[in-house]
Amino acid sequence: MLLAFIHSNAFQHLTRARAEVNSLYAVFCALAYLSAMAKNTEWIQLQEDLRPHLPKLSQAADTVVNEEVSNYPVFLTYAATEDKALQLGIPVFVAPTARGREWTVHVTTLEELATKGIVLREKVDDFIKIYKSNVGQLCFLIYTEGEARFGFLAR
Repeated sequence: MLLAFIHSNAFQHLTRARAEVNSLYAVFCALAYLSAMAKNTEWIQLQEDLRPHLPKLSQAADTVVNEEVSNYPVFLTYAATEDKALQLGIPVFVAPTARGREWTVHVTTLEELATKGIVLREKVDDFIKIYKSNVGQLCFLIYTEGEARFGFLAR
C-alpha cells in the first residue's frame, strides 16, 4: 500500500511537472513567434523606408561591382540609435522615416564581412549561393536591438 501511495504521489508530481513544462514551452513558443513577427514587421517597414532610396542603393551596388571591388556588395543598415562601432564599409546615407526612426546605411562587401568574422569563412560559399539565387536584388545586413540578419530587397 505504501509503495502504491508513493508511486501515485510521484506520478502526480510528474504529471504536474509535465504540465508546467508544457505551459512554459507554450509561452516560449508564443514569445518566439511574437519576436519573429516583430522582426518580420521591422523588415517590411525597412523595405518601405528604403524604397525611395533604391536608385541610390542600386548605383552604389553597381559601383562596387563595376569598379571590381567585389561581386558581393552588402548594405549594412542599422537604426541611428544603435552602436556606432558597427560602422563597416563606406557610409551611403542616413534615411529618416515617417515613424521618426533613422536608418544609417553603409555599403560593404562579403569579403570585408568575412575578414571581420561577421560571416564565418566556412559559410562564405553558402552565402555566395544564396546571394547568387537573389539576382536583381540588393543584399542587406540589418542590425537592430543587438541582433543581425540578412535580407534581400528587389531593385
